[in-house]
Amino acid sequence: MCDAVVGRMAELLPDTVIVSGLAYGIDADAHRAALRYGLRTVGVIANPLPGVTPAQHRALAHDIAERGGAVVTELHSGTKQNGAYFIPRNRIIAGMGEGTLVVESPAGGGALSTAALADGYGRTVMAVPGRADDRCSAGTNRLVMDRRAAMVCSGDDVVRELGWDIVEPGAIPAREAPPPLLSADEKRLLECMPDGEASDMDTLALRSGIPVGQLSALLLGLELAGRVRALPGKRYERC
Repeated sequence: MCDAVVGRMAELLPDTVIVSGLAYGIDADAHRAALRYGLRTVGVIANPLPGVTPAQHRALAHDIAERGGAVVTELHSGTKQNGAYFIPRNRIIAGMGEGTLVVESPAGGGALSTAALADGYGRTVMAVPGRADDRCSAGTNRLVMDRRAAMVCSGDDVVRELGWDIVEPGAIPAREAPPPLLSADEKRLLECMPDGEASDMDTLALRSGIPVGQLSALLLGLELAGRVRALPGKRYERC
């Protein structure tokens, strides 16, 4: 499933970056899938560089760096490795990604802490569902059931949940809406507002010859049209 999701995202958005923890299991699968499909990937490790834990993933770490990705850690070179940094580093993984996808997790899996952190950071949390009686999917199923994660089954679902824009090959780009037509008074008022200068109502009334009572309605219309910006002190500037 990890391979299928990453592969499809590479087809849809080839500038996607995959972030994971370079650990055994799904972390390594995610990194390898990214490399397989030509995506950059970032490994957040729980030990000081230049070492890599687990040591069996040193070659994978070198591949990640050599192919445009990165291996990062918050720990300085003098930190003693004691195994206490694996869960805390999950906050970095959660913070670096625009979304967090839990592919599989038992009820007490460490990935659930990453999901909780991502949710606290306002990131999109997603989970792949598993069979109801599968203990290895108890955590992901609970995330979906408690509405703490969106259920996704493909790379298309992930892109849709993240709200990323995709232009399909051959698709006709949407035309931008034409700028709103301005009345003669609105045009005259804009001409009295030099770029980079904030003007108050009295100044605008003096320059334009438009009564202050009428200016309020004109300025509101221009603000809604995105042509002027209201500032503190009842001042206005041209956008």
